Amino acid sequence: TLGILFDLKSACIFQQTRKHGSYRGVAAFGEKKEQLYQSEALLDVLFQKVTENEPFVFNDVTYDLLKSKFPPDVTSCYLFTFYQGRNARTTLAVFDTLLTSEEIAMITSFCNQAGATVENIELQSHIAEQRKIMLALSNLTLMIDSPLYLHHLHNNVLEQTLQLLQAEQGSLMVLDEYKNELSVKAMKGINRPIYEMFNLRPGEGIAGLVYETGVPLLVQDLNQDPRIRQSAKPRYRTPSFVSVPLKLRNRIIGVLNLADKITGEVFSEEDLQLLQAIGSYISIAIERSELYEKTEELKRISITDALTGLLNRRYFQERLTEEIERSRRHRIPVSLMMLDIDNFKAFNDNYGHLGGDEVLILLGQALRNYIRAIDVAARYGGEEFTIILPQTNKEDARIIAERVCKEIERNETLQKKYSDLMRLTVSIGLATFPDDAETFEELIRNADRALYLAKLQGKNRVIAFNNELFS
Repeated sequence: TLGILFDLKSACIFQQTRKHGSYRGVAAFGEKKEQLYQSEALLDVLFQKVTENEPFVFNDVTYDLLKSKFPPDVTSCYLFTFYQGRNARTTLAVFDTLLTSEEIAMITSFCNQAGATVENIELQSHIAEQRKIMLALSNLTLMIDSPLYLHHLHNNVLEQTLQLLQAEQGSLMVLDEYKNELSVKAMKGINRPIYEMFNLRPGEGIAGLVYETGVPLLVQDLNQDPRIRQSAKPRYRTPSFVSVPLKLRNRIIGVLNLADKITGEVFSEEDLQLLQAIGSYISIAIERSELYEKTEELKRISITDALTGLLNRRYFQERLTEEIERSRRHRIPVSLMMLDIDNFKAFNDNYGHLGGDEVLILLGQALRNYIRAIDVAARYGGEEFTIILPQTNKEDARIIAERVCKEIERNETLQKKYSDLMRLTVSIGLATFPDDAETFEELIRNADRALYLAKLQGKNRVIAFNNELFS
């Protein structure tokens, strides 16, 4: 519009990419449109000539114009500051056109009005950025307060940190104490298979050096920084990156690396300080999650039978007590199956205890596949197993027990272990609360009595307890 109104030969709007950085042509008009659009210029050379009372500069000194990296045939230039932002400015440049004082005043007024609009847009953008930062900080705080499994924590921490510092690439590395190397736990914007090949020992590479020294590294120009002496330097879109150690009291547990600001700017000292501040909280969160996983593993071990992977007898008793209490409160039945491998002693005598253990393991795996998600299978002792059937009456429990009995007899993997002797089968005793028992102990006793009767009647069958049968 300005080009047509004022019959400009050439004009270009330059936007500074970052504070004290070069300017890039984002819109152009006139004879030199193709040369100026997307070109880079060093306008600070000309701005040095501007006095406080001059909103623009007219310069016909060829040497200054050449230093500004304009096209070589430019003979004159007016500069009108369009908008001076937080980090950079937008400038209108008019080339090879002689303007009257009235035209200069009109263009200056137009730039002032347009600048107000640009300022409003930038402020809205800044508010949106601050909201993202506050959201990322809030999410980081929630992650620190709520222990997560390490895999989820590592990825969430990196994602929120990248959002907080507006970076595109990053990795989170944690020391593997057994291998004594920094292991990549989370990454973004990096090829995982390639990156995982380069787990570093302390002192190796940039991250290894940051880990070993405990000193953060802020690099604003990768190619010029004398501290980066690697022959194979990191490949980033921009020449700036930051790497900080994750410290926990008197030790370092890992390294956090960020690169490629979305805006194209370099990482600043403020970015480094912010990353160091949240790094302390990240270290605490990682430690808490490690302790949480170890606690969960100890809990799992304490309730699990080491051989079969099913629940152990102690936890079975706790769960059965809970289900009986729930049955009393809600007046719903709960059934109990007691299952025993037929002729297991003969198998042990033939194949030894290691062979017997293998059968127990295979049976434990099979039982998990044959029961419902709400059912609870446990190893009661020796070759005897129990299955709690919540919210299940005797008729339904019998159907489930019969299916389990038949599926085990048809299980080819199990039958191969018994091929030299006989087919592997099980006997099952069944009792239901409150029909067959009033207490926890009585329910187990009656299910066991039903199991004993199943053995007496020929094995490989299901017997459901009833008072008449045992009167």
